[in-house]
Amino acid sequence: MTDCRHVCACVVSQAQLCGRLPLCLNIVGNLVRTYGGSGWEEEIPQILKKDMKSLASGEGAEGGESLNLQQRVIQSGLDSLAGSEAESIVLLFKGMAVFAEDQVVPVGILSVLWVSLDPQEHKPLSGMKVRQWVSQLLSRSVLMGSTAAVNMHDVSLN
Repeated sequence: MTDCRHVCACVVSQAQLCGRLPLCLNIVGNLVRTYGGSGWEEEIPQILKKDMKSLASGEGAEGGESLNLQQRVIQSGLDSLAGSEAESIVLLFKGMAVFAEDQVVPVGILSVLWVSLDPQEHKPLSGMKVRQWVSQLLSRSVLMGSTAAVNMHDVSLN
């Protein structure tokens, strides 16, 4: 049995803000791991509290739609992407909506998907580039799988 007395209070607070849902805990844990320095103890709970307020009030994200907690945590993982390619990685992730959430997609197909999103602007990605982008999404638990094949989380409420 694990001794819970040694668990940091901010970790317990974040677990409660995630509703103790395994998907949310996994994503937030990886968000903390990839945060890149100190300050996560204050910033991540603020993001989760803001998300909880918007869930309670029925406010939506951009576009006005209301997102459930799992979707908001996934969005926080996407928002944590940094660098010059972050916007492109998010666009590729959103393009994966054409696949069923339980469909395992070979990573090589994502280069074809990338071109299909905007054939005028997007050139085929190298296998290495696709794996790098997928690795960033996997490290934040935004996708499931490996650098060989991935699938989306099922966040639908049946």
